[in-house]
Amino acid sequence: MKPEDKLLFICTRQNFSDTHQKAVLNLCNRKKIHWDKIYYTAKLHGVAPLIYLNLQKCTENGLTIPPDIADKFKLYLYTRKVLEIKWEETLKDSLYYFHQRFIDVMLIKGAALNALVYKHPWLVNKNDLDIIIRPGTNTPTIVEKNEIEDYIRSIRLKGIECDYFHHHDIICAETLPIDFANIWHNAKKIHCLGYRVYVMSPEDMLIIACINSKRKRFFRLKSLFDIAEIIRSYPDLNWEDFVRKAKKYRCNILIYTALFVTKKTIGCNFPETVFKDLAVFPVRKSIIHLIIRHLNLRMPLTSLYPFSEENPLTRKTNLSLALPFATFQWQHFYLKIFHNKKKPAKNREILSA
Repeated sequence: MKPEDKLLFICTRQNFSDTHQKAVLNLCNRKKIHWDKIYYTAKLHGVAPLIYLNLQKCTENGLTIPPDIADKFKLYLYTRKVLEIKWEETLKDSLYYFHQRFIDVMLIKGAALNALVYKHPWLVNKNDLDIIIRPGTNTPTIVEKNEIEDYIRSIRLKGIECDYFHHHDIICAETLPIDFANIWHNAKKIHCLGYRVYVMSPEDMLIIACINSKRKRFFRLKSLFDIAEIIRSYPDLNWEDFVRKAKKYRCNILIYTALFVTKKTIGCNFPETVFKDLAVFPVRKSIIHLIIRHLNLRMPLTSLYPFSEENPLTRKTNLSLALPFATFQWQHFYLKIFHNKKKPAKNREILSA
C-alpha cells in the first residue's frame, strides 16, 4: 500500500485522536509523502476538507504541509462551505414548499448525515442533497400534482435530488427489493431548518450507506467514512434487525463486503458475529477477501475511484469492477439485464397518489 493511501485512511475520521496524530507523524517521518497526491486523492474521494482539518491538528506537533498544498486545501474547503450554504438555503425553501402542501419529507443519504452524523456539513463532498416525499393528509389535485412535478425538476437544478416515496440510487436500478413502506414506518421525526422531517432508523441508514458504497465500488473514502461514522454515532444500533433486513433485501453479500472493507481500511467497531450472521457462503467469502486484499495492497486509491477524472459521468473499466460483481446474486443479474424493459417513468407514482 502506498504511504499516501495509508495516511488518508488514518485521517478519514471525525474522532481524530492523539493516537491517529502520532500514526500520521510516524508515517511521515518514515516515508516520503507526495503531498500533491494527498490533495488530489482526497479531493477525488470527496474528503478533502476532513483530511485538511485532521492534518492541521498534526501541524501543531511538527508536521509540515507544503504551503502550495495547504493553500489548495484552504481554497477547496472555502468553496465547499459556500456550496453547502447555498444547498441549505434551497433545502429550507423546499421544506417550506412541501410543508405548505402537507407533503411528508424524508432526508436521506448526505442530507440525513448532515443533520445526524457529520459535525459540519462541509467536511465531505456531496454531489447533491437527497430527499424523498410522500403525500400527507391531503390528496393533491391534478393541477397541484403537475405543479409539484415542475417544482421537483426545478430544485434538481439547484442541487436537491427529490424522488417520490423511494429513491433510485437505493433500489439500484430495481435490483434490490428495498421495503420503503417499512422504512417510512420505522422512520423518526426530527427538526431540520425549522421544519419537522423524517429520517431513517440507524439500521436502515447503515444499510443504505453500504448500498451506496457498492455503487462506488466499495473503496471510495467518503463511503467508508459514512459507514464508519454511522456505526460510531449509534452504539446501540440493533444489529439483529440490521442483519434481518439485509437478508430480506437480498443485499447481505454487498453489506458484508462494505463492512469488511471499512473495517480493514479506516476501521470500525461492531460485533464480530455480524459477519457470520450475514450468512455469506464460504467460497464466495474467500473470493471477496482475496479481491479486497489484492485491491487494497496493489491498487492505489486513485485507481480505485470508480469514475473517470476526465469525464465524471464515465465509469472506469479496471480490476476494481471485480469486487461489486463478486457481490451480485443471480437475481441481481437477471433484474439488471431486464429491468429497463419495464422501467417506470420518473415520479410516475405521484400522478396517481
